[in-house]
Amino acid sequence: MINKKFFAMIVVWILLCTISCENNVIYQSAITFENGWHKDSSAIFNVFIDDTARITDFVLTFKHTDNYPYRNLWLFVSVDEPENNTHIKDTLELYMAPLSGQWFGKKKGKIYYVSTYYKYAVKTAHQGNYRFEFQQGMRMDNLDDIIGVEFKIVNR
Repeated sequence: MINKKFFAMIVVWILLCTISCENNVIYQSAITFENGWHKDSSAIFNVFIDDTARITDFVLTFKHTDNYPYRNLWLFVSVDEPENNTHIKDTLELYMAPLSGQWFGKKKGKIYYVSTYYKYAVKTAHQGNYRFEFQQGMRMDNLDDIIGVEFKIVNR
């Protein structure tokens, strides 16, 4: 009898955690690159933000193969905000591996998933449509082994 109660409590706890974690995601979208990520190809995410009282994190996840030839990934970021046509530009460097060469992130088969905050603890100033654009800023025109990017906005 105790085992059944314990098992039931575990199942309920897992369901509550799953439901509460899913409610934290405000926006989530992914883009797959069929032939790698070309420097002229942007990953664009259009997001409508309606709650300016929330504190959120902007999270990027990159999918790459174990043949990716670099330890890092340079990104050019452009954000269009709804108020006064504000346009923000930024440059980021994402470390994919330390000097030892072991990849950061999670591995599924031959694919690695490396996540990082683009911005954390953000309170957006204005309600409306935001446009997030990410371009690879590496010296190679095409990054054959970058196969996708996901952009997610989550509640803190």
